[in-house]
Amino acid sequence: MIKLLNESEYLFEMSNIRGKFVKNPHRLNFSFYFSPKDGVESKELCHGLRVKPIFNPEKMFIDLAGTLKLHGDWKYISGKGDWDVSSKDIGNMKKFFADYKILFAAVWEKNLSPDALYDYFRGTFEFSDLMEDLTFYKEYKNDLDMITDCKALHDFVVEHDLFNTWDV
Repeated sequence: MIKLLNESEYLFEMSNIRGKFVKNPHRLNFSFYFSPKDGVESKELCHGLRVKPIFNPEKMFIDLAGTLKLHGDWKYISGKGDWDVSSKDIGNMKKFFADYKILFAAVWEKNLSPDALYDYFRGTFEFSDLMEDLTFYKEYKNDLDMITDCKALHDFVVEHDLFNTWDV
């Protein structure tokens, strides 16, 4: 969400998930920030789909977060406090984002509210609730009611060309 502070200043808000509160799929050893594409640092989009992870499941500080591209080379730039993170932990973090990438892409492309994804990871929303939050739910209700996982959702979005899935 962008809030105009004055003619030249903008405040950008990113949703954040603390790893210790994640219930879907399970508690994580990292936390992360994510946003729709209008929540980027400037009015000109300088990057594609990404998240800002931090290897601390308890506390979050945006200035300590790293960056992970969720497309192309999946480049990870570690955060200021993440210098001693194992390659196994980085691999597990990337796998988590790969498994749920379609949901982050849906938020990025403004087809799913960040609040709904937040609620899903926190365990207060079921996957079916996410389907109902999609901007195109009413048009594809019967099909979306049958989708129960991210792979099926990805295939459906691609088949119907509903939004950019950032597969390249």
